[in-house]
Amino acid sequence: MGGLAPATRQRRVRASITARDRIDLVEVVRNGEVVWSGTGPTAQAGSVFSGLVSLSVGWGQAGTTTDWDVQLEIENGTLTEVEPRLRGIDIVDPLSPPPSAYAFSSWERTATNTVRLRTRTVANPTVMTDATQQLVLRVSGTDRTVVRAVVNGVRKAYTVGELRSGPRSGYTAGFVSPAFQFHRAVADGERELEVDVEDVREPAGRDWYHVRVRQTNDQWAFGTPTWVKA
Repeated sequence: MGGLAPATRQRRVRASITARDRIDLVEVVRNGEVVWSGTGPTAQAGSVFSGLVSLSVGWGQAGTTTDWDVQLEIENGTLTEVEPRLRGIDIVDPLSPPPSAYAFSSWERTATNTVRLRTRTVANPTVMTDATQQLVLRVSGTDRTVVRAVVNGVRKAYTVGELRSGPRSGYTAGFVSPAFQFHRAVADGERELEVDVEDVREPAGRDWYHVRVRQTNDQWAFGTPTWVKA
């Protein structure tokens, strides 16, 4: 007659995730091994929108430098926050001459629903080096909220509904000239996730856990490891 098996000591891993883009993949890792994985949240249908609208500028022919003057306005909605994602000059070759200036970007909210960006870009030095500048707007409104832009004199206007369906891009002066891109609008519900995972395997004495997250733009975030003693 067999005896009773010992009760499994269960552990629960909880994480609250807020990304800066749409969440694609979430993994819970124990001692370097993935014990649970899941996809990001699905966008909820509906006309109400609260989330991020972002614009990148740059590109152009190799070796060219472009000065940018960008004005953005939110119509039939509210601009609640501005997040600049700006950079300096990327030094790919350590023997390259130093840049003429290191600080060349500035932005300001010129009114409640408008923002102006002045910056500079150098065409991507390699196919793997992103040298663009980006401005992210947190917007509240509906699918009919309009994002109006003047990018180096080029006027564009897109609804949030259009941007939720996919990115929009254009050139400032024809093919191979410096370009701009409105990225796909990301609703808050697509970049926020609560994880609650139960690990039913036997502990190994002293285990460590962490959570890692991948966004749809292929950027990763790694949570700080937590050690657990049995």
